[in-house]
Amino acid sequence: MKFLKKLLSFEFIALIIITVLAVFGLLNNQYFSIHDDQHIARLYLLDQAIRQGVLYPRWVGGLGFNFGYPLFNFYPPLIYYVAEFFHLIGFNLLWSLKLMIITGSFISSFGMYLLGKRFFDKKTGLLVATLFTFFFYRAITVYIRGAWAEFFAMSILPFVFLGLDNIYRNNSFKRSLLFSISLGLLILAHPLIAFPTFFFVGLFFIYYFYNSENRLIFLGNFLQGVFFGLGLSAFFWLPSIIEKQYTLVDAILTHELANYKIHFIYTFKLWF
Repeated sequence: MKFLKKLLSFEFIALIIITVLAVFGLLNNQYFSIHDDQHIARLYLLDQAIRQGVLYPRWVGGLGFNFGYPLFNFYPPLIYYVAEFFHLIGFNLLWSLKLMIITGSFISSFGMYLLGKRFFDKKTGLLVATLFTFFFYRAITVYIRGAWAEFFAMSILPFVFLGLDNIYRNNSFKRSLLFSISLGLLILAHPLIAFPTFFFVGLFFIYYFYNSENRLIFLGNFLQGVFFGLGLSAFFWLPSIIEKQYTLVDAILTHELANYKIHFIYTFKLWF
């Protein structure tokens, strides 16, 4: 009954409305033009591998001029497994990806509501959930850049800080589970979002540590949370780091894609 009351609560219904308004443009059978338009191909390759009995395919066929490609050894896999869940229960590839985006949008609204409620009150929770859901950066990430892994990682982010606050408020190992799971999922969603997150987690840790009644217990539970979070995602990030030396990732990023010299705005770009 308590769970049913929560489902019928004003706040929960409001979060659903917020999410629906944010993703309303997805509720059709059409695709849309985005910068990173390879998601359907990646989901298709993951689906083919899973149907062949490979639960986590590091190497997929069909790419690399048909020689294959170590896609999921380096590209974070979480969004495609979320989409694959919807695909396995009957949705096509396009709708599976759209449902992944809708899921991420609701998760972010719900997480920001809980975070705002935790530090302030319910009204503030609904306000920050609304602002975060309709933040321009989020819309650009989904509808223009197509950086859906980044979008989903930002959706998980509120739960990382909720989990850290749980450890501070109640020094028990069970309270660190939310922190561990959300941290692990954040890494699996987008490691380049997870990396700077550790800086902010460190700032929160310093504040909580100096205000904790039992610092040693808090420190122990925090370190356990970090350890299990890293452990849950180690099957992805550990091989990726070890085998990165055999790729051209560094050369391409530093000299081509992420080279700051090629990203200055020319005058005509300010108009077009």
